[in-house]
Formats: sequence, C-alpha cells, structure tokens
Amino acid sequence: MAPTLLTQLLLVSFLRLTILATAYVIPQYLGAVRGYKSLQTGDTLIWVAAPQLLLCPLAGYALTRADARLVASIGFICIGAACLSMAYGLTPLWGSDEFLPAQLLQAIGQSFAVSGIVFFGILHLRIEDALTFGTVLQTARLMGGEIGQAFIVTFVRIREQVASNLIGLHVRAGDDQVVHRLHVYAAATAKAGDPSAGPTRAAALLGNTVRISATTQSIIDSFIAIALLTALALLLLTIRKAGPPGPASPRPFFAAREPKP
Repeated sequence: MAPTLLTQLLLVSFLRLTILATAYVIPQYLGAVRGYKSLQTGDTLIWVAAPQLLLCPLAGYALTRADARLVASIGFICIGAACLSMAYGLTPLWGSDEFLPAQLLQAIGQSFAVSGIVFFGILHLRIEDALTFGTVLQTARLMGGEIGQAFIVTFVRIREQVASNLIGLHVRAGDDQVVHRLHVYAAATAKAGDPSAGPTRAAALLGNTVRISATTQSIIDSFIAIALLTALALLLLTIRKAGPPGPASPRPFFAAREPKP
C-alpha cells in the first residue's frame, strides 16, 4: 500500500500545482498587464469553475466504463494543452475572451484528473487503510497547494526580473529606436497636458512598456513550467499498475451484458 499512497500524494500535489494556472497566474496577468479589478478577473475564472458542475458527473460515468488511469490521463492532457495554448498565444492585448477556450479545456482537465486520481487510489485501497488514505489525500491537497503557491509566485517573480533585464539590454540611451519611441510618446502626452512634462511622461511610458513585456513573458514561462510538470505527473500515472479487480472495477463500454439468473 505504501507505494500507492506515495503515488497518490505526488499526483494530488501535482494536480494542486496545475490548478494554480487558473488560481494565480491568470489573475496575475490580468491585474498587472491589463489592470483588471477582482470582479473583472472573476468573470474570466468562472468559466473554469461553472462547467465542472456538468463535467464531474460525466467524469464519474467515464470511471465506471474506463480505467481510472485513462480518465486521469485525459484530464492531465487537457490541462497541459490548455497551458501550452495560452503560453504560445499570449500577448499583452489578451483579455477575458481570449482566455475562454483554454479555460473550458482547463475545466475538462481538472474534472477528469481529480476524479481519476482519487478513484485510482480507491481501487488500491484496503479497508484497514481507509483512514490513512483520507489523511494522505487531505495532506497532499494542503501541501500541494502551499508548495505550489510558493513555487509559482517565486517562479513568476524571478522570470519577470530575468525578462526585464534581458529586455532592458535592448533599451539603451541614445539608440535611434529608443529616441524615436520617446519622441512619439512625448508628442502624444504633450497634447493631453503640460508640454514640458512630455519627456518625463515619455520615459515613464517606456518603462511601463518594458514592465508589461517582462510580466507577459514571465506568465508565458510559468504556463510552460506548469505544462512540463503536468507531463511529469502524467508519466508517473502511466507507469502505475491498474487497480485489482473488484466491485468498483470499470465495465467496458461494449462489454456483453451478463445473463439474468
């Protein structure tokens, strides 16, 4: 039972980390880059939560007909695909609508992955280990959330600093493109206020552009990191053996019905 409990601990922890793609990374982008308020961010995140009310029963039915590893694998694949689609399409112009397809895919992934992982552990469960299993599940949920939160917050901060430094290397005083951009910003801001404040505002706008670009790049990097961790969880799941036969074992979709006595 010990290897199964360890696998369950790791899988649930990995899953809690992948959920942070929605719980932290997207709000961080919308707030820092687009200036969204909390209520506006909620309009985006609701599309990963509300569909699960319908998807979880579907995942439950799939578990009665297919291997729990297959159901959980479908979930992890959907989560990884959602993260990669956002990573390779994200720009500073994205808003709530652009996140919708990935959020729906994330909802499918979370519903199937959570259901499949928990049921996979139950299939290996012995009666005498029921209390231990519940403890491990709760510990993994809490520990995975705390470790995942610490990891992703630190990762985004460090990647933003690295991206800001790399972008800043191309913003040099006296460079023709930099001077041209500052003149454009100064001309635009001078029309809206005090002309003498144009150069100062232009420099601030240029700095803000660098910050937005660095933040966007850090969010892209975090999505890629979460997708890679999801792939590791998928690999860990696939190398595990199927649960022993029992009353909860799945019945194939096209299995013949047993004759009534």
